[in-house]
Amino acid sequence: GGDGGVFAFGDAAFYGSTGGQHLNAPIVAIAPTPDGHGYWEVGGDGGVFAFGDANFYGSPTGLHPNASIVAIAATSDGRGYWVASSDGGVFAYGDANFYGSAASERLNAPIVAVTSDASDKGYWLASSDGGVFAYGNAAFAGSAGGQALMEPVVSATAASGGGYWLNASDGGIFSYGGAGFYGSAGDVHLKRLAWRVPRGERGTGSGQRRRHRRRGGRVGARRTVRGGWQLGSQRLDLLGGPRHLTSQLGGIRRPRLRG
Repeated sequence: GGDGGVFAFGDAAFYGSTGGQHLNAPIVAIAPTPDGHGYWEVGGDGGVFAFGDANFYGSPTGLHPNASIVAIAATSDGRGYWVASSDGGVFAYGDANFYGSAASERLNAPIVAVTSDASDKGYWLASSDGGVFAYGNAAFAGSAGGQALMEPVVSATAASGGGYWLNASDGGIFSYGGAGFYGSAGDVHLKRLAWRVPRGERGTGSGQRRRHRRRGGRVGARRTVRGGWQLGSQRLDLLGGPRHLTSQLGGIRRPRLRG
């Protein structure tokens, strides 16, 4: 289900969730505040729910997006966020500025993730076929568009030194720019895929200026961290900061509280 249940692990505290609330649409993504003392959940209809020290700055629900919302990314100071839809639409709130979108592009596959660069003056959109679209100061460093993927890309994460990672649902990792490759679960037999996303037509997303060979092979990294949140089958890495952004999820459950 998509009830928005949140599970906290390690030193990640539980600050609330939409579990048990009546939702107009399932929760599809979660993003942390910079200090890790709060987070936002976003629903497929664009509803944004703030918990802990995360503040609400607005949502696209009243705009009636043309496509389902799939992702959310926070600015580095936690005073704003971007919300992205599967057709490439981008909605900016708080101190997050709008730098462009893929809404007018003819996409070969749906957008599944948004992640911002370190300056907050740009962001990348990623599609399920591995296409990457760069806006503002975010530099295009390559993509998996045009490659025959075993499973679709489901999330994207910006690297602190520039560049980004794309994560496929089978655990595969694609690293570009200053993002290093440190291993993956791509060669590990998984009992279930990491996330399920809308399956779009295979191919390169439009708007990509060039292609880039993936670095380190077709596999996905799993880092050891002190704590994180899990939204259904999603693990949210604290070290990823506000630019760790996930995509459409499944299997979201009600949180379990500890006294």
